[in-house]
Amino acid sequence: MNDIWLIAGIVIFSIGVILLLIAKRYKSKLQDNPEDDLYIDNNYQDDKDPLFNNSSFMDDFSQTPEETRHKETELIIVLYIIAQGESGFLGKDIVMVLEQLGLQYGEMNIFHHYGVGEMKSNDSVFSIANMVEPGTLHPDKIAETVTPGLALFMRLPGPFGGRIGFDLMLKNAEKIADQLNGYIEDQNNKPLNSNIIFALRDKIDKFEQRDTSLAMLQKFS
Repeated sequence: MNDIWLIAGIVIFSIGVILLLIAKRYKSKLQDNPEDDLYIDNNYQDDKDPLFNNSSFMDDFSQTPEETRHKETELIIVLYIIAQGESGFLGKDIVMVLEQLGLQYGEMNIFHHYGVGEMKSNDSVFSIANMVEPGTLHPDKIAETVTPGLALFMRLPGPFGGRIGFDLMLKNAEKIADQLNGYIEDQNNKPLNSNIIFALRDKIDKFEQRDTSLAMLQKFS
């Protein structure tokens, strides 16, 4: 009888040791290969990604209550409108064009777009700031000044789908550039072309698919 209990104790002890070794090995694997973790995505947390290395004026504007949200649940898309000539854009021309396009001056002393027609939102779809620090576009203060360019940025998730928001921002950027005699660049200061637009749309699609997957995991976990 004593032999049976002794054998049983040895078996239980052996199983415990095996389980402990498996647990340590799994933990070590996650540390060495973070991509195995469902909540880690290098595509959206890579500090080398220019869409997350925002310029200083973007740092100023990003300090909002929403800053508490995790980086992996937010994506910021930026476009620049650069003046063709060295003289830059006249402030009074900027204000006139932005107001004609329906943008509204408001929070953070910059202009915001809230949608078109019946498709309106209380939250901005995208915003426009001055490229010159501190980035403000106060209608009265900028009227008599000039700036080398403007920055358009949208934060996702947004009030509408990412594709809709991006296309709306892109269309307005094209109109502003045309009316102010400027050209559009991406976050890397490269002239915007069809390949870059495709890449940005693809990035938005992947982000939204991932964001939806994370929301479902959190809901059912």
